[in-house]
Amino acid sequence: SIHDNILFYNMYDGDGITTPFIVKMNRNGKVSDYRTYEFHNPLHHHATVFNEPDNHLYVFGGYGNYSFSDKLLLFNFEREKWDTLSLKGDRIAPRMHTVAGSAGEPGLYYIYGGVGNETGKQELGKEFYSDLYLLNTKTRSVKKIWSHPNEDTYLVPKRNLVFDKKLQK
Repeated sequence: SIHDNILFYNMYDGDGITTPFIVKMNRNGKVSDYRTYEFHNPLHHHATVFNEPDNHLYVFGGYGNYSFSDKLLLFNFEREKWDTLSLKGDRIAPRMHTVAGSAGEPGLYYIYGGVGNETGKQELGKEFYSDLYLLNTKTRSVKKIWSHPNEDTYLVPKRNLVFDKKLQK
């Protein structure tokens, strides 16, 4: 919103169908930037957050190459490069269909739920997670906030997580 741009991206590079790209477009539909980037790990059903102060796109989890991911990827627009970040603290099991959103302060994000398993190998089945983590992009650390069984509901979150400061305790 600082630059009044909309970002579109694609992370799939398979069978020559498409190439990973990022497009910047203003609200009037004018494309201000279109670039392709090398990326060899397709991730579908991942969670994303855009941190405006440092101009970084963060991507967590997802599914690709017959595996669930527990990686935190970063696209740095200034360096025009994808990086995999190492995280300190609590481990988040590999998963897809997870959601992420602002935790109310720059650099802090919540990551919630998803479907996956401890190994990341799809052939070993899946678990429906109902857990909440706090990701700190400044310290590159993760803290588990809470978890509860998701045995009966099989909840699969979609899209984004919205933080409401009015409900904060």
